[in-house]
Amino acid sequence: MDALLARLVAGDATLAGADLAAWWPACEPLRDRCTHTVERAMALALVAPTVGCAFVAGYRAALHALVPSLGPHTRAALCASEAGGAHPRAIHTRATVTADAVTLDGTKRFVTGARDADALLVLAVEGEPVDGRSALTLVCVPATAPGVTFDDMPVMPFVPDVAHATVSLAGVTLAPAARLAGDGWSDYVKPFRTLEDLHVQAAMTAWLVGVVRRAEGPHALTERLVAHALTLRALADATAEAAATHVALAGSVANLEGLFGALDAWMAQAPAAPRDAWERDRRILTVARSAREQRRVRAWERVREAVQVAREG
Repeated sequence: MDALLARLVAGDATLAGADLAAWWPACEPLRDRCTHTVERAMALALVAPTVGCAFVAGYRAALHALVPSLGPHTRAALCASEAGGAHPRAIHTRATVTADAVTLDGTKRFVTGARDADALLVLAVEGEPVDGRSALTLVCVPATAPGVTFDDMPVMPFVPDVAHATVSLAGVTLAPAARLAGDGWSDYVKPFRTLEDLHVQAAMTAWLVGVVRRAEGPHALTERLVAHALTLRALADATAEAAATHVALAGSVANLEGLFGALDAWMAQAPAAPRDAWERDRRILTVARSAREQRRVRAWERVREAVQVAREG
Protein backbone atom coordinates (compact mmCIF):
# COMPACT_ATOMS: atom_id res chain seq x y z
CA MET A 1 0.00 0.00 0.00
CA ASP A 2 2.85 2.39 0.82
CA ALA A 3 4.43 1.80 -2.58
CA LEU A 4 1.13 2.53 -4.33
CA LEU A 5 0.62 5.70 -2.32
CA ALA A 6 4.15 6.90 -3.09
CA ARG A 7 3.69 6.15 -6.80
CA LEU A 8 0.43 8.08 -7.07
CA VAL A 9 1.58 11.09 -5.08
CA ALA A 10 5.19 11.48 -6.18
CA GLY A 11 6.16 8.68 -8.57
CA ASP A 12 7.17 9.15 -12.18
CA ALA A 13 4.02 10.10 -14.12
CA THR A 14 5.73 10.66 -17.49
CA LEU A 15 3.62 9.31 -20.34
CA ALA A 16 4.77 5.88 -21.58
CA GLY A 17 4.36 6.28 -25.33
CA ALA A 18 1.88 8.20 -27.44
CA ASP A 19 -0.68 5.47 -28.12
CA LEU A 20 -1.81 1.97 -27.17
CA ALA A 21 0.70 0.23 -29.45
CA ALA A 22 3.65 2.01 -27.82
CA TRP A 23 2.33 2.22 -24.26
CA TRP A 24 1.79 -1.51 -23.55
CA PRO A 25 5.37 -2.67 -24.31
CA ALA A 26 6.81 0.41 -22.61
CA CYS A 27 5.04 -0.64 -19.40
CA GLU A 28 6.68 -4.08 -19.21
CA PRO A 29 8.94 -3.09 -16.26
CA LEU A 30 5.91 -1.78 -14.35
CA ARG A 31 4.03 -5.03 -14.91
CA ASP A 32 7.00 -6.94 -13.54
CA ARG A 33 7.19 -4.79 -10.41
CA CYS A 34 3.48 -4.69 -9.54
CA THR A 35 2.27 -8.07 -8.35
CA HIS A 36 -1.16 -6.94 -7.11
CA THR A 37 -3.54 -6.59 -10.05
CA VAL A 38 -5.27 -3.40 -8.87
CA GLU A 39 -1.94 -1.75 -8.14
CA ARG A 40 -0.72 -2.85 -11.59
CA ALA A 41 -3.80 -1.34 -13.22
CA MET A 42 -3.18 1.97 -11.48
CA ALA A 43 0.56 1.99 -12.21
CA LEU A 44 -0.02 1.47 -15.93
CA ALA A 45 -2.89 3.94 -16.08
CA LEU A 46 -0.90 6.65 -14.29
CA VAL A 47 1.40 6.82 -17.34
CA ALA A 48 -1.25 6.02 -19.97
CA PRO A 49 -1.49 8.47 -22.88
CA THR A 50 -5.25 7.95 -23.42
CA VAL A 51 -8.41 7.01 -21.55
CA GLY A 52 -8.53 3.93 -23.79
CA CYS A 53 -5.12 2.81 -22.57
CA ALA A 54 -6.24 3.29 -18.97
CA PHE A 55 -9.31 1.16 -19.67
CA VAL A 56 -7.10 -1.56 -21.16
CA ALA A 57 -4.89 -1.45 -18.06
CA GLY A 58 -7.92 -2.11 -15.87
CA TYR A 59 -9.53 -4.66 -18.18
CA ARG A 60 -6.43 -6.81 -18.59
CA ALA A 61 -5.55 -6.58 -14.90
CA ALA A 62 -9.08 -7.77 -14.05
CA LEU A 63 -8.60 -10.80 -16.30
CA HIS A 64 -5.24 -11.50 -14.64
CA ALA A 65 -7.02 -11.40 -11.28
CA LEU A 66 -9.66 -13.79 -12.61
CA VAL A 67 -7.16 -16.22 -14.15
CA PRO A 68 -3.79 -15.73 -12.40
CA SER A 69 -2.11 -18.34 -14.61
CA LEU A 70 -2.29 -15.86 -17.51
CA GLY A 71 0.58 -13.85 -16.07
CA PRO A 72 0.95 -10.05 -16.07
CA HIS A 73 2.18 -9.73 -19.66
CA THR A 74 -0.61 -11.70 -21.34
CA ARG A 75 -2.95 -9.63 -23.47
CA ALA A 76 -6.16 -11.50 -22.70
CA ALA A 77 -9.71 -10.99 -23.99
CA LEU A 78 -12.93 -12.42 -22.58
CA CYS A 79 -15.22 -13.97 -25.20
CA ALA A 80 -18.60 -14.29 -23.49
CA SER A 81 -21.30 -12.34 -25.40
CA GLU A 82 -23.12 -13.81 -28.37
CA ALA A 83 -25.98 -12.60 -30.54
CA GLY A 84 -28.40 -12.82 -27.61
CA GLY A 85 -26.06 -11.38 -24.99
CA ALA A 86 -23.89 -12.93 -22.29
CA HIS A 87 -26.56 -14.58 -20.14
CA PRO A 88 -26.12 -18.38 -19.77
CA ARG A 89 -29.25 -18.98 -21.87
CA ALA A 90 -27.72 -16.96 -24.73
CA ILE A 91 -24.57 -19.09 -25.01
CA HIS A 92 -24.51 -21.43 -28.00
CA THR A 93 -20.78 -21.80 -28.59
CA ARG A 94 -20.05 -25.46 -27.87
CA ALA A 95 -17.07 -27.17 -26.28
CA THR A 96 -16.81 -30.84 -27.19
CA VAL A 97 -14.64 -32.49 -24.56
CA THR A 98 -12.93 -35.87 -24.93
CA ALA A 99 -10.07 -37.51 -23.08
CA ASP A 100 -7.64 -36.17 -25.66
CA ALA A 101 -8.95 -32.75 -26.69
CA VAL A 102 -11.35 -29.84 -26.35
CA THR A 103 -12.96 -28.65 -29.60
CA LEU A 104 -14.73 -25.30 -29.89
CA ASP A 105 -17.34 -24.17 -32.40
CA GLY A 106 -19.29 -20.93 -32.29
CA THR A 107 -19.24 -17.16 -32.62
CA LYS A 108 -18.60 -14.45 -30.02
CA ARG A 109 -19.52 -10.79 -30.41
CA PHE A 110 -18.13 -7.50 -29.13
CA VAL A 111 -14.88 -8.98 -27.86
CA THR A 112 -12.71 -6.20 -26.41
CA GLY A 113 -9.18 -6.12 -27.78
CA ALA A 114 -9.60 -9.40 -29.66
CA ARG A 115 -7.10 -8.68 -32.43
CA ASP A 116 -4.44 -7.56 -29.95
CA ALA A 117 -4.94 -10.56 -27.69
CA ASP A 118 -2.53 -13.38 -26.99
CA ALA A 119 -5.21 -15.46 -25.27
CA LEU A 120 -8.98 -15.66 -25.69
CA LEU A 121 -11.06 -16.82 -22.73
CA VAL A 122 -14.06 -18.45 -24.40
CA LEU A 123 -17.31 -19.25 -22.57
CA ALA A 124 -18.93 -22.34 -24.06
CA VAL A 125 -21.62 -24.95 -23.44
CA GLU A 126 -20.29 -28.34 -22.42
CA GLY A 127 -22.43 -31.48 -22.55
CA GLU A 128 -26.19 -31.63 -22.29
CA PRO A 129 -28.43 -29.43 -20.08
CA VAL A 130 -29.12 -30.64 -16.55
CA ASP A 131 -32.47 -29.58 -15.03
CA GLY A 132 -32.87 -27.12 -17.91
CA ARG A 133 -29.51 -25.41 -17.30
CA SER A 134 -26.58 -25.75 -19.64
CA ALA A 135 -23.20 -26.58 -18.13
CA LEU A 136 -20.77 -23.82 -19.07
CA THR A 137 -17.01 -23.99 -19.23
CA LEU A 138 -14.24 -21.45 -19.90
CA VAL A 139 -11.52 -22.40 -22.36
CA CYS A 140 -8.22 -20.55 -22.82
CA VAL A 141 -7.56 -20.34 -26.56
CA PRO A 142 -4.36 -19.00 -28.16
CA ALA A 143 -5.48 -16.17 -30.44
CA THR A 144 -3.41 -17.67 -33.26
CA ALA A 145 -4.96 -21.15 -32.99
CA PRO A 146 -6.13 -22.68 -36.30
CA GLY A 147 -9.84 -22.10 -36.77
CA VAL A 148 -9.93 -18.71 -34.98
CA THR A 149 -10.93 -15.77 -37.18
CA PHE A 150 -11.77 -12.13 -36.46
CA ASP A 151 -14.18 -9.65 -37.97
CA ASP A 152 -13.73 -6.04 -36.87
CA MET A 153 -16.73 -4.23 -35.43
CA PRO A 154 -17.38 -0.49 -35.96
CA VAL A 155 -15.25 1.91 -33.93
CA MET A 156 -17.11 3.28 -30.91
CA PRO A 157 -17.64 7.05 -30.52
CA PHE A 158 -15.65 6.96 -27.27
CA VAL A 159 -12.32 5.28 -26.44
CA PRO A 160 -11.85 4.71 -30.19
CA ASP A 161 -8.40 3.18 -29.65
CA VAL A 162 -10.04 0.19 -27.89
CA ALA A 163 -11.12 -2.05 -30.75
CA HIS A 164 -13.82 -4.73 -30.67
CA ALA A 165 -14.36 -7.71 -32.93
CA THR A 166 -16.50 -10.73 -33.62
CA VAL A 167 -14.56 -13.93 -32.99
CA SER A 168 -15.47 -17.09 -34.88
CA LEU A 169 -14.28 -20.52 -33.77
CA ALA A 170 -14.54 -23.37 -36.26
CA GLY A 171 -13.26 -26.70 -35.07
CA VAL A 172 -10.67 -25.12 -32.80
CA THR A 173 -8.98 -28.11 -31.18
CA LEU A 174 -6.86 -27.79 -28.05
CA ALA A 175 -5.34 -29.94 -25.33
CA PRO A 176 -7.65 -30.83 -22.40
CA ALA A 177 -5.66 -28.50 -20.14
CA ALA A 178 -7.05 -25.52 -22.09
CA ARG A 179 -10.35 -26.05 -20.28
CA LEU A 180 -10.17 -24.13 -17.01
CA ALA A 181 -11.27 -25.83 -13.81
CA GLY A 182 -14.66 -24.85 -12.40
CA ASP A 183 -17.92 -23.51 -13.77
CA GLY A 184 -17.50 -21.09 -16.66
CA TRP A 185 -20.31 -18.83 -15.49
CA SER A 186 -20.30 -18.80 -11.69
CA ASP A 187 -16.53 -19.11 -11.26
CA TYR A 188 -15.43 -16.81 -14.06
CA VAL A 189 -17.84 -14.65 -16.09
CA LYS A 190 -20.11 -13.62 -13.21
CA PRO A 191 -17.33 -12.54 -10.80
CA PHE A 192 -15.45 -10.89 -13.67
CA ARG A 193 -18.09 -8.16 -13.89
CA THR A 194 -17.22 -7.08 -10.35
CA LEU A 195 -13.48 -7.43 -10.94
CA GLU A 196 -13.75 -5.38 -14.12
CA ASP A 197 -15.70 -2.59 -12.41
CA LEU A 198 -13.12 -2.43 -9.63
CA HIS A 199 -10.00 -2.54 -11.82
CA VAL A 200 -11.30 -0.17 -14.50
CA GLN A 201 -12.47 2.35 -11.90
CA ALA A 202 -9.04 2.12 -10.23
CA ALA A 203 -7.29 2.63 -13.56
CA MET A 204 -9.45 5.63 -14.48
CA THR A 205 -8.77 7.20 -11.10
CA ALA A 206 -5.02 6.77 -11.57
CA TRP A 207 -5.23 8.20 -15.11
CA LEU A 208 -6.89 11.31 -13.71
CA VAL A 209 -4.19 11.57 -11.03
CA GLY A 210 -1.59 11.54 -13.81
CA VAL A 211 -3.42 14.19 -15.82
CA VAL A 212 -3.71 16.53 -12.84
CA ARG A 213 -0.13 16.01 -11.74
CA ARG A 214 1.40 16.51 -15.21
CA ALA A 215 -0.52 19.77 -15.59
CA GLU A 216 0.42 20.85 -12.05
CA GLY A 217 -3.25 20.99 -11.16
CA PRO A 218 -4.67 21.71 -7.70
CA HIS A 219 -3.34 19.60 -4.86
CA ALA A 220 -6.84 19.34 -3.41
CA LEU A 221 -7.99 17.45 -6.51
CA THR A 222 -5.04 15.09 -6.41
CA GLU A 223 -5.68 14.44 -2.72
CA ARG A 224 -9.29 13.40 -3.34
CA LEU A 225 -8.36 11.18 -6.28
CA VAL A 226 -5.55 9.46 -4.37
CA ALA A 227 -7.84 8.86 -1.39
CA HIS A 228 -10.37 7.29 -3.74
CA ALA A 229 -7.65 5.12 -5.27
CA LEU A 230 -6.70 3.77 -1.85
CA THR A 231 -10.33 2.91 -1.15
CA LEU A 232 -10.39 0.82 -4.32
CA ARG A 233 -7.12 -0.87 -3.39
CA ALA A 234 -8.64 -1.89 -0.05
CA LEU A 235 -11.79 -3.16 -1.77
CA ALA A 236 -9.66 -5.36 -4.01
CA ASP A 237 -8.94 -7.64 -1.06
CA ALA A 238 -12.65 -8.20 -0.35
CA THR A 239 -14.55 -11.22 -1.69
CA ALA A 240 -15.84 -10.31 -5.15
CA GLU A 241 -19.08 -12.26 -4.75
CA ALA A 242 -20.00 -10.86 -1.33
CA ALA A 243 -23.01 -8.57 -1.03
CA ALA A 244 -21.06 -6.17 1.18
CA THR A 245 -18.40 -5.84 -1.54
CA HIS A 246 -21.05 -4.83 -4.07
CA VAL A 247 -22.49 -2.30 -1.63
CA ALA A 248 -19.07 -0.72 -1.07
CA LEU A 249 -18.23 -0.79 -4.78
CA ALA A 250 -21.50 1.01 -5.56
CA GLY A 251 -20.51 3.64 -3.03
CA SER A 252 -17.09 4.03 -4.60
CA VAL A 253 -18.65 4.60 -8.02
CA ALA A 254 -20.83 7.33 -6.51
CA ASN A 255 -17.80 8.87 -4.81
CA LEU A 256 -15.88 9.06 -8.09
CA GLU A 257 -18.86 10.62 -9.86
CA GLY A 258 -19.02 13.09 -6.98
CA LEU A 259 -15.59 14.33 -8.04
CA PHE A 260 -16.71 15.10 -11.57
CA GLY A 261 -17.85 18.64 -10.72
CA ALA A 262 -14.41 19.61 -9.43
CA LEU A 263 -12.74 17.76 -12.31
CA ASP A 264 -14.86 19.51 -14.91
CA ALA A 265 -14.18 22.91 -13.39
CA TRP A 266 -10.45 22.30 -13.53
CA MET A 267 -10.55 20.57 -16.93
CA ALA A 268 -12.08 23.73 -18.44
CA GLN A 269 -8.67 25.37 -18.11
CA ALA A 270 -6.49 22.25 -18.39
CA PRO A 271 -4.37 21.37 -21.45
CA ALA A 272 -6.50 20.65 -24.50
CA ALA A 273 -5.43 17.03 -25.12
CA PRO A 274 -6.48 15.51 -21.78
CA ARG A 275 -9.51 17.82 -21.55
CA ASP A 276 -10.83 16.73 -24.94
CA ALA A 277 -10.06 13.08 -24.24
CA TRP A 278 -11.89 13.18 -20.92
CA GLU A 279 -14.89 14.93 -22.45
CA ARG A 280 -15.19 12.32 -25.20
CA ASP A 281 -14.16 9.16 -23.35
CA ARG A 282 -15.61 9.51 -19.86
CA ARG A 283 -18.68 7.67 -21.18
CA ILE A 284 -16.72 4.44 -20.71
CA LEU A 285 -17.55 4.73 -17.02
CA THR A 286 -21.29 4.56 -17.76
CA VAL A 287 -21.11 1.34 -19.78
CA ALA A 288 -23.09 -1.44 -18.05
CA ARG A 289 -24.53 1.08 -15.57
CA SER A 290 -27.89 -0.73 -15.53
CA ALA A 291 -26.17 -4.03 -14.70
CA ARG A 292 -24.28 -2.35 -11.85
CA GLU A 293 -27.53 -0.90 -10.53
CA GLN A 294 -29.13 -4.34 -10.59
CA ARG A 295 -26.18 -5.74 -8.65
CA ARG A 296 -26.48 -2.91 -6.12
CA VAL A 297 -30.19 -3.54 -5.58
CA ARG A 298 -29.65 -7.29 -5.31
CA ALA A 299 -26.75 -6.75 -2.89
CA TRP A 300 -28.96 -4.79 -0.52
CA GLU A 301 -31.62 -7.49 -0.79
CA ARG A 302 -29.02 -10.08 0.21
CA VAL A 303 -27.88 -7.88 3.10
CA ARG A 304 -31.45 -7.56 4.36
CA GLU A 305 -31.96 -11.33 4.03
CA ALA A 306 -28.78 -11.99 6.02
CA VAL A 307 -29.82 -9.54 8.74
CA GLN A 308 -33.25 -11.17 8.96
CA VAL A 309 -31.74 -14.65 9.25
CA ALA A 310 -29.40 -13.43 11.98
CA ARG A 311 -32.31 -11.92 13.92
CA GLU A 312 -34.37 -15.09 13.62
CA GLY A 313 -31.43 -17.27 14.58
